[in-house]
Amino acid sequence: MHKHQCGPSCRTANMLRTMALQKLQRVRFPDAIAVKSWCRVCSLPVMLEVITDYDLAVRHFYALDDTPMVHKNGHSESGGWGVHWRLDDVLATVFPVEHNEECWPMSAWWSKTHGVALCEDQPIEILTNESLAGYRDMHMNDELRMLDKQINSEPRCREELIKLGEDVFDTDEIRSEFEILGFKKPFALAVNKTTGIRGTFLFQDNPRFYFGWSADRVI
Repeated sequence: MHKHQCGPSCRTANMLRTMALQKLQRVRFPDAIAVKSWCRVCSLPVMLEVITDYDLAVRHFYALDDTPMVHKNGHSESGGWGVHWRLDDVLATVFPVEHNEECWPMSAWWSKTHGVALCEDQPIEILTNESLAGYRDMHMNDELRMLDKQINSEPRCREELIKLGEDVFDTDEIRSEFEILGFKKPFALAVNKTTGIRGTFLFQDNPRFYFGWSADRVI
C-alpha cells in the first residue's frame, strides 16, 4: 500500500491512480466474449456473453441463475441456468486457471427430475465474430421470442410485480428517470439519467410496465 505523503507528482501514486481508474473503467464497461453452451434438457443452444473479468463474470452468472427461464417443449425453471446452461463448463473454458471449483454442481435430484442429460457431448464454444453473427441471427431471436411470449401470455398488474420484489415503472415514470436507448423484446436498454449507469429492463406490452432492472445483464 502506498502510504507516504509525497504530493501529486509522485510516480508511484500516479501509477496506482491509473491502475485504479483502469479497474473502475473495466467495472463500468467490462469487455465480454461470446460463448455458446447447450441446455442439458432439450439441447437448445444459448449464446452467453462472458465478462472477461473473472470475479465480475461469476457475479453476473449468479444473477443469471436467479432469472426465470423457459425452453421449447414446455419445460421451464424458476432458476437453474447454472446447471442447465453448464455455466461451470463455460467458466472453465474461458478461465481455465481461475475456475477450479464448481459453483453450480449438478445435484442428485436433477437427473431424477430431468433424466439423462442430452447434450453432455456438445462442446462449449468460444465464438468468433463470424460465428457470433450467424448464431445471433439463428438462435438469439428464438430465445427472446420465447421469453417475450412467456411474459405477455400472462401479463401482471403493478401490484403483482411489486410483490415479486420488482421496481415497476409505467411509460411516463420510466421517462422521468431513464433514457430508453433501444428495444430488443422483451428487453429495453436504458441509462439512468442521474447516475449514467446503463442496464436493461424487462417489459410487458399490455399493461405496459418496465421491471427487472439489471445493470449486470448483458444483452
